[in-house]
Amino acid sequence: MSKFKSFPFKKEKPIFKELEKLADLSNFSDEERREYEDSLERHRINSLIFDACHDEGYEEGKIEGIRQGIRQEFLSIAKELKAKGFAVEVIMKSTHLSAVEIEKLSV
Repeated sequence: MSKFKSFPFKKEKPIFKELEKLADLSNFSDEERREYEDSLERHRINSLIFDACHDEGYEEGKIEGIRQGIRQEFLSIAKELKAKGFAVEVIMKSTHLSAVEIEKLSV
């Protein structure tokens, strides 16, 4: 193993770096190997949890962004209809906004 570490080509080829890691693992005692495997397992679990949370958060954020965009569009339409003199009831049916929300709009 010590000769392998002195080979210059390991920097050029990632596979040799992986081989070096495997060779080092073979020198572990049973206890060290168990600790390493436990650590690796915790890392894998944490990575899976992080990925799942990230994906869930991304989807929730995307949905919330769409909701906000739709709301802004309804407010814009309501403002235009109000400026043109449409009845509040018509605006409510067209935009799904409440009468209070429509009344607060400035034209």
